[in-house]
Amino acid sequence: MCYVLCAMCYVLCAMCYVLWYICSYMLEKSRVVTLSANERNYHIFYQLIRGVTDERLMELALERECKEYKYLSASGCYEVPHVDDGADYHEVVRSLEGFNLGGEFTEGLECTLAAILHIGNVAFRSTANSDNAVFEKSESTVAYAAGLLGVDVDAFKQSLTKRRMTVVGETILVDLRVEQSVNCRDSLAKQLYSTTFDMLVEALAEALAGGNATEDESFIGVLDIFGFEIFTHNTLEQFNINYANEKLQSYFNEDVFTREMAMYKREGVSVAHFDFKDNKECIELIEGRAGMINLLNEECSLGDAGTGSSYLNKVCCYCRQPLLLCPTSSSTVLTAIHPTPHSQTHNHTHTHTHSTNHHSRWSEHSRRVATSTDHAPPRTPSPSNTLPVL
Repeated sequence: MCYVLCAMCYVLCAMCYVLWYICSYMLEKSRVVTLSANERNYHIFYQLIRGVTDERLMELALERECKEYKYLSASGCYEVPHVDDGADYHEVVRSLEGFNLGGEFTEGLECTLAAILHIGNVAFRSTANSDNAVFEKSESTVAYAAGLLGVDVDAFKQSLTKRRMTVVGETILVDLRVEQSVNCRDSLAKQLYSTTFDMLVEALAEALAGGNATEDESFIGVLDIFGFEIFTHNTLEQFNINYANEKLQSYFNEDVFTREMAMYKREGVSVAHFDFKDNKECIELIEGRAGMINLLNEECSLGDAGTGSSYLNKVCCYCRQPLLLCPTSSSTVLTAIHPTPHSQTHNHTHTHTHSTNHHSRWSEHSRRVATSTDHAPPRTPSPSNTLPVL
């Protein structure tokens, strides 16, 4: 009997298996430029520094000491117990070679990763007579990054300190302030890492598919879902990640509970009644007609006139519902409550300090990403019952 079952399974697998395909979903880009205490950046940076040969390290203009790089030194955590970053990097290279992604492909990855580290070390200061940003002892660092990316140095410098503006059909260059240049630098680093990651995933997917990848075939998908994350400083990206989680939870509620129960009722299947807490109110708070996202878009459209405090006031004025706890007169804390799944009563709240300049940073980030063509060239989340907002 066992042999028959095994033979049947083998035949079914042979009939059904077509290909494996992998795709990325909401990479946590903020980790590239912002670290929490006792937390490392993405492991590949440490592996690169400790795994390449001395000759290759010199070609990339890198140092062995991770503390030399702003994006790696912010948390003061450089090593993980019982982890050999150098050996792990060699394993990464061997794995890529196993997918025929060695040679020039690996060298290109190394250049991009090294360029990101150099970009993080680019510093700015204001001029003596204005708030315009200029490079502060970073000329060689900018040149290293531009060389590794294969772009013109002067054009690269300009993209970090100026932005293009079109007035009456004429394009002009406008100087950036120091804070704006820092946002521009970090946005570029995050976008470089994200684009490189997507390219790598796509290359691996093509290798796994054997050149037969297609979007028209039926498939079984496995989603490695992230949990809710709460930090001392929660950025717009963090808000979006948790918002996506709310949408996935809503889909789960609708598909598993509502539709399944309706099907049981139609087919006359008797099941015990149970209550579950949906999160429709939370989603409405975020994406409703007068929700937090639309209000943020409206505030961003005001340009420099839009402020964090103004946005906060609008949210508290228009988004009135039990899931939103607005700050008191002596506080700038805004809290959104995430309903606990499958429970009618156990909800928890968490507060987060809202800085009045958060919105302006988001606004600048949005503007720079929107004009990104100017740049031509593991932690396991722990579930939480609160949704960080600002």
